Amino acid sequence: MKILAIETSTYFGSVALSEGKEIIATYSLNIKSTHSEKVMPLISQMLNDVQINISQIGTIVVSIGPGSFTGLRIGLATAKGIAYVNKIPIIPISTLKSLANNLAYPKYDICALIDAKRNDLYFGLFSPTLEEKHPACAILPEKIGSLLKQPVIFVGNGFSQYKENILNNLNVAYKLAPPHLNFPTATSLISLSFGREHIYSLERISEIHPFYIKTQW
Repeated sequence: MKILAIETSTYFGSVALSEGKEIIATYSLNIKSTHSEKVMPLISQMLNDVQINISQIGTIVVSIGPGSFTGLRIGLATAKGIAYVNKIPIIPISTLKSLANNLAYPKYDICALIDAKRNDLYFGLFSPTLEEKHPACAILPEKIGSLLKQPVIFVGNGFSQYKENILNNLNVAYKLAPPHLNFPTATSLISLSFGREHIYSLERISEIHPFYIKTQW
């Protein structure tokens, strides 16, 4: 089965296509402005390059947040538009879990951090096997240390933005993910899509909404 993945939760957007678990193609964009004029042309170019018709896609996987309000709306609207026209189910996946999934079998817990602007971070804490250890939330950088009780590896663009505030209040050992792993990717969405129970058929696609976090922990 061919899977199309759409990731637009940060300014580093990407799309990917797979045949089962095998990645066929992935295209990325690093843009500070909106994804609105870029995502669909990028998908069309990717499909054209690998000579696959959009009607051959069996499932769409999309990142639903937390992340950029505008980016999430664009990504989900694109996924829904393709799904409705071509009668394709959608699998929504947490952006923070997708980000944590960039790390292959770490020994430490994984602390995923995305810059939420206005001195906030989107925070997610996962075990090495990606079990959620703390609900996703928005948090001040200086409060992160109070939620971490075991050694962690930080992943995401949020750590570098607020490094001093985080470390001044941290009392556990830590490591940093390599810089190239600090953004959620469409390929990570694909690997997380297998075995998922939350597959939304055409009749239920309207139930999928972006995961916005507006209140602070």
